[in-house]
Amino acid sequence: MTMDSELIEKFLRAKAASLVLFNTPDVQKNLALNEISKALFEHAEELKQANRKDLERIQEASLVELEPLDAIVRELFSIMELPDPNGDVFDSKDLPNELKLTKYRIPLGHIGLVLDQCPERVMTGAALSIKSGNTLLIWAGKAIEETVRVLVRVIQMGLEVANLPLDIVQVMRSHEEKDLMEFLQFKEGLDLILVRATHPITEFCQKHGQIPMLFEKRAVCHAYVDQLVHIEKAVQVVVNAKIQKTKANNSISTVLIHESIAAQFIPLLFKALENEEISFRLDSIAWNYYIALGTDTMDVQMADPQDWDKGEGSKFLNMKIVSQIDQAIEHIQKHGTGHCECILSDHPLHAMIFTSYVNASAIVINTSTRFYEGTQMELGPEILSSSQKAYSNGPIGLKELMTYKWLIQGNYQIRE
Repeated sequence: MTMDSELIEKFLRAKAASLVLFNTPDVQKNLALNEISKALFEHAEELKQANRKDLERIQEASLVELEPLDAIVRELFSIMELPDPNGDVFDSKDLPNELKLTKYRIPLGHIGLVLDQCPERVMTGAALSIKSGNTLLIWAGKAIEETVRVLVRVIQMGLEVANLPLDIVQVMRSHEEKDLMEFLQFKEGLDLILVRATHPITEFCQKHGQIPMLFEKRAVCHAYVDQLVHIEKAVQVVVNAKIQKTKANNSISTVLIHESIAAQFIPLLFKALENEEISFRLDSIAWNYYIALGTDTMDVQMADPQDWDKGEGSKFLNMKIVSQIDQAIEHIQKHGTGHCECILSDHPLHAMIFTSYVNASAIVINTSTRFYEGTQMELGPEILSSSQKAYSNGPIGLKELMTYKWLIQGNYQIRE
């Protein structure tokens, strides 16, 4: 079977399944998610073996290793607890001619998911798709094929127990880029493609995609520590923003420090991170402060130009001294990726200037960037975090997988 015929066959199955899912009550969808949770634990050993096979084939184990099942199930239950957005009226208007307009949410239809890392995102994507009333077709990279194959089978077990079509969630058999290109250009079938992948695959999708697409850029996040700030608390926030989950896309890569507080701030930051596996890359001014400390117990080097562009997942923390807020903003505009940026300042005007001039999906003031996440914002789990302004900017969760329909109600009016 060629990829083309497989893609069409799976789409036709998804199309038939969507007719059932569209009219499925929330209680039945939640039953499916609950049964999927049970099946995960029942097939835990099979999942471990499959993930072990994937891990043996690659070098970057952190990208392929499956998260603990407890964490995956907690996320499933969080999605179950969300209200069903289907039919949710979020805008209405009565016109002078007595027409009544209503705008309400409906599923997008058929969603594609491309991933070659973080296999647990299959569960997030499937759960959000089921809950929102969308079918899901998955293209998984070869690095995670064994794990994804078992996960999809577990998902289909839950769907079967809930008396829902198994074809609501399907996975493609091919892992080749030429077949991925066909997937990305299947305009007749897919309404939206979600890309949660490594940088090369994400770039490939951007280059060849012909369908509305949401993807997660490699994030480069900054924290700017202003001159008017509570220094000890600012140190705690910077440490949390870096090490609470180093590989997260909202962990910081660079801390920008105002020169007037650098002599106090830098020693405290080094001390707070001395037992962490963090490597430091410093500009020339920060380097002088480090030399003055007289310690060599940590991995500290002068920054190269490319260090300022290193993003998520890096265990490097860059450090740069600035003389004013404008210099910090200029650095962020040059090296940031528009994801999430932080200012630590007790100066209201500086916070306002930073918010106005920094281009990012989220600006975080006096708190950790790690709060910029769907669950932390009480929006529910997310499949990815987008910095694309045209469609959806920020965490892509349940409501972002919906579109809307207009209802125009009248009493036999005609247009003059």
